[in-house]
Amino acid sequence: MKQIIIMLFIILFSTTLVYSKGSSEISDIDIAKQLIEEKKYDEAIKLLTTYSIENPKSIYEVQELLDTVRVEREKINTLMDDLITAIYDEEDFEKGDLIINKIKDLNPNPDQLSKVFLRNARDAATFVVNRKKFKTLMDQALEFLKVEEYNNALDIYLLCLDFHRDEFDLLMEDNETTSPIENVDLNVIDEDVSLNSYYNTLKNSSYLEVNQIKSSVESLKNYIILLQDNMAIVNTLIEEEEINNERLVSTLESIKEIPDIIDNFTKINSKLFDYNELFSKITIEGSKSNFITYATLTLDGRSQEEEGILYIINSLFPRYINDIVSKLENRINSDYKIAVDKFDSGLYDESTPIFNSISSSLKALRDTTSLWKIFIDIDDNLNITGRDILVDKYSYYGDSQVGLQVIDSFKTITQLKIDLESFDNEDYTTYRNYINENLILAKTRISEWNKIEDNINKRTILKYKKAPLWIADIKKEIEKLEKRYIDQEITLVSNLSRENFIDIFEVDSDEIVDGSDAMGDAIRKAALPTDSPQNIKVFFDINNTDERELLTYNPETALENLENIELEYSQYITKLEGFISKFENEKSYIFENKGFSSRFDSALKSLELATVNRDLLNRYKNEAINKITLSKESENRGVTTYQNALNAFEREDFNVARELIETGKTISETAISYSNNSYVINELIPSLYRLNDEIKQEEARIVIRDVRQLITLGKTQYLEGAYIPASDLFKEAELRWAEINTEPHPEIPYWLALTRDALAIESGRYLSVTEPLYSILAGYLSFAENAYREGVKEENKVNKLKSFAVADSYLLKVLEVRPLNERARFLQLQVLKSKDPESFKVIFRNDFNRYRSNVLKAIENVNFIEPNNEEAILLAYEEIVRDAYRLNPRYSGSRRRVLLERFYTPTSTVGKSKTQIDREKSDIEDKRKIINESYTRFKDLLKIAEDDQKNQVQQIINLSEVALGFKRLPVDTSNIRESDAIFVNAQNKLRSIDQTDIDSLRGILTDLQKALSLNPNNQEIPVVIDDILVMLGEESNFQLAPNEDRLFREAQKDFIEGNYFEARDKILIILRANDKNKNYPKLKELINRVEIKIKVEITI
Repeated sequence: MKQIIIMLFIILFSTTLVYSKGSSEISDIDIAKQLIEEKKYDEAIKLLTTYSIENPKSIYEVQELLDTVRVEREKINTLMDDLITAIYDEEDFEKGDLIINKIKDLNPNPDQLSKVFLRNARDAATFVVNRKKFKTLMDQALEFLKVEEYNNALDIYLLCLDFHRDEFDLLMEDNETTSPIENVDLNVIDEDVSLNSYYNTLKNSSYLEVNQIKSSVESLKNYIILLQDNMAIVNTLIEEEEINNERLVSTLESIKEIPDIIDNFTKINSKLFDYNELFSKITIEGSKSNFITYATLTLDGRSQEEEGILYIINSLFPRYINDIVSKLENRINSDYKIAVDKFDSGLYDESTPIFNSISSSLKALRDTTSLWKIFIDIDDNLNITGRDILVDKYSYYGDSQVGLQVIDSFKTITQLKIDLESFDNEDYTTYRNYINENLILAKTRISEWNKIEDNINKRTILKYKKAPLWIADIKKEIEKLEKRYIDQEITLVSNLSRENFIDIFEVDSDEIVDGSDAMGDAIRKAALPTDSPQNIKVFFDINNTDERELLTYNPETALENLENIELEYSQYITKLEGFISKFENEKSYIFENKGFSSRFDSALKSLELATVNRDLLNRYKNEAINKITLSKESENRGVTTYQNALNAFEREDFNVARELIETGKTISETAISYSNNSYVINELIPSLYRLNDEIKQEEARIVIRDVRQLITLGKTQYLEGAYIPASDLFKEAELRWAEINTEPHPEIPYWLALTRDALAIESGRYLSVTEPLYSILAGYLSFAENAYREGVKEENKVNKLKSFAVADSYLLKVLEVRPLNERARFLQLQVLKSKDPESFKVIFRNDFNRYRSNVLKAIENVNFIEPNNEEAILLAYEEIVRDAYRLNPRYSGSRRRVLLERFYTPTSTVGKSKTQIDREKSDIEDKRKIINESYTRFKDLLKIAEDDQKNQVQQIINLSEVALGFKRLPVDTSNIRESDAIFVNAQNKLRSIDQTDIDSLRGILTDLQKALSLNPNNQEIPVVIDDILVMLGEESNFQLAPNEDRLFREAQKDFIEGNYFEARDKILIILRANDKNKNYPKLKELINRVEIKIKVEITI
């Protein structure tokens, strides 16, 4: 009778429905039959449970109806197993739908758990089907993108926006609630607002954005057609002999809409991303919305693929502009070569029209490339902000501007050459003034082009492509023109009359300076930054603890000063040389006049001194350039060394990377010794020490990754019953963890304790070759086995018993030393079974009953169980134990589940005294020992049990394994919810805190450990735990700066000497110096000690 009642309660375990009898005149048995016919099995079981308690004599009738229910339930369970196979293993979703319909036919009134199961199965099928369809569509669109058929790709993307559109309706349908559905503010999560209100608002908001995508895509398709038409017109324009820039610019106007189109889709994408984040916060699982996710994937494209709506928009500009730029560039290069050749040949009438054509092409290039300005912003220092698409192409814009100046100069020189040929040289004064004016103009032009050239050469980004070559050409032409003017002036002077010649000599010689060395002094002063060293301080590590004082120079400043003087000095020397060249070989009568002769000698001396000073200037320039070059060479070597270190880091060759980093620092010092190299100081050295810090972090990550792998492997081995390999893996993980950490890992001790428990049971059951008595005990076992085999073969009964007696004697020797030895215990049972089968049966049954009773009493936490009740209790545990082996949490929260879990769940300390806690722990430990002992005996009995006994023995072994924690019960659903809540809260905290705050990180780590203990199956928690461990590892590497470290040691000394308040004062100075110092572990420890002594908290 009790058995039937217990069985009824087990069947009812997950049932929440209650049946109310309609009429007292109909018998309960009839009602139950009717309910079974209507397939209302839960109501029937409830009714039969009550009826059997009130009517014990009806047990057989009740049993018959229960058997009917059991058979139907078994059919449903079989179909559910088939459904899992069809959907998850075979991915045959049509078959899955058929099975779901069969289950609904067999059980039209399922309980809540069955409803959830069927819904999840259908959702899984829908998800996989949609995922395949989505992939197929995206692949088709990608093929269109590869051939630049953008509108065909967009048509396919429109089909990708409706997957899982019914997702929110299904969620609201499942989430049965009586609360009203209202529109809510998605920026605020209010726990008092129903979940369905959030689902509904999210649905409406995401639908709005997806519909906006659809309408925008249709507009985009029309825009692409317009763009294609306009680009065809532009291509025609740039093929014309003279490009119509006004029409070109107006046609290119349509390009300017692209940034607004990008911004529109980007804003939609950002909103959808926010909606998905909110979705993950309001759902228990923390999952993403499938509907929203597919929409964002359609916009962004899949990772590793160049695709998506945004990719198309970002491709439009380079797709159409690159071709135009390339055609213009080829046209300009070709025309320029022809024009310069005709110009050099003096064919000005032919070169000028080509130069005009080049100007129109350059204007077209300028106007076309200037469209990049709509994508990026560039300040005076060439810092780029905004979109980074094709930034390198922007340099064409600079080329076009410089090119226009060059072409204008070519046309100006053409006109000057024509004017020089036609100028009337009869009036020597006018002609001379004309020549001198143009000489000054030529020198000015050379100076201007030198400055333009310097600015171009100084660029490190957006470097010009053609401008340097064009500038070199135009400078050469100006220099040729300058020489021609000088030659013309010399010719002019040689043809003058005496009076005119003397007048010119007097005027020119008045402008020649005397032999003072003012310019030499200016040169030496300008060179001072190269000659005079200065001391600078540079930090070589991330914590500013490695500060080095270095000697350096400023050759760049010196070179700039010298170049400024050089231009002026060059003009001065040219003037002297021109004066001398005009008069030294002409009109000898000048030298008959002493005054004229002294003037000429003064000019010669000035030229001699100027030549010496020019050599001095060149020497100083060369010294400055040499220092700059050597610094640059060291910089380049340093950059190469850094890159090599980075490569070594990426292949995880950290020792090599560290060596290269130190080499890089040495090279950096060398670079600074030549020049105050801003790139080395501000970029290279920080890159080196940041890489060094990354190595420390990566080493920590690798250790954490290795430890995670070892833990995972250990858990797998443990769950498979391979406790020794599992223990070895956990120990290896512990050692690996200890390489970079002083505190224990949050999970390893737990698993080590479990394996120790498991190994404690197995300890002594096997002989180890390392133990001292191995050879003796192994010999005894071998002798016993031989004697046993002889006894089995022996036909003479007396001799048979003698052989068994010998075997027993050897086995007793082994069991005296190793009472748990599996081989000896099993052989002892074999001997007994062969020697006296009847006695063996009695002993087997007695052992089985006794140890089973011990196990059940320990688990039930009672001192006595009626033997007749043991089967019923075992039956009550059977389904729970099966759950442990199937990982199926159907019996969460039951009383007997709690009884099993208490053996491996930490004893609660809430509201208990230490004595009470210790007593409970001791009680559990004693009962674990009882179960351990029984478990080992059952393992022996299982080996020798008959086939009809094995199931019974295995049943109690399974129960013992669950009680001992070798097989854990599936996580309670309430624990899962609590764990998920803690996990989500911990993640939110992690996002909001300063991630260098060790105390906050440790608090979050504690929360995560609790969440993991509640649900060890959550695979996301260890990932976040590992991330925090990495952060803690980074902060634990923090060191104090030298001055602060010295103060810290002094504070330690003060504390040891009892000067606690002096120690406190030094600690406060350290804390104020750098906020990060509070994370220095040794300082934290000292603060705690000082606070205990002075009984005052140390804060700033």
